[in-house]
Amino acid sequence: MNNYTNQEEIKLKDFAKGKWDLQILKDGEVIYQSKESGIKPVIDFIKKFGTSLKDLMIYDKIVGQAVALLFVLLKVKSSRCRQDSSSFAKVYGVVGSKKAEEVLKKYQIPHLFLQTVPYITNRDKTGPCPFEKMAEGKSPEEFWKLVSEKF
Repeated sequence: MNNYTNQEEIKLKDFAKGKWDLQILKDGEVIYQSKESGIKPVIDFIKKFGTSLKDLMIYDKIVGQAVALLFVLLKVKSSRCRQDSSSFAKVYGVVGSKKAEEVLKKYQIPHLFLQTVPYITNRDKTGPCPFEKMAEGKSPEEFWKLVSEKF
């Protein structure tokens, strides 16, 4: 979504230069951060904090469809109503995939990506990320059930 300010873009660019791969803020304060890439830090956050927190602001270096589904799970569970976007502040991604953008738009989650790519690649850059493949066609709840058992 293009509803963002210059200030938000500057903050995201600052995050992109930093050492953290994921930062989650509540009321302007960092409540979780990780230097680990991939979906594991998001899964760890959900396992630690659950899905009832509101007004989260999430900064992530790479937002693919898999991570976007987990972010939706946070929003859906915390608001108890898919139309209530006030429970989820915004997702900021340095790089985001087209599929992630589709997921976030579908669930009306405001987001800003500095760069949009067709898909997130695997670590060897030889094809799509395996979690992106796993997320295909899944609801946030279905995807959570699959990945929460793996980690």
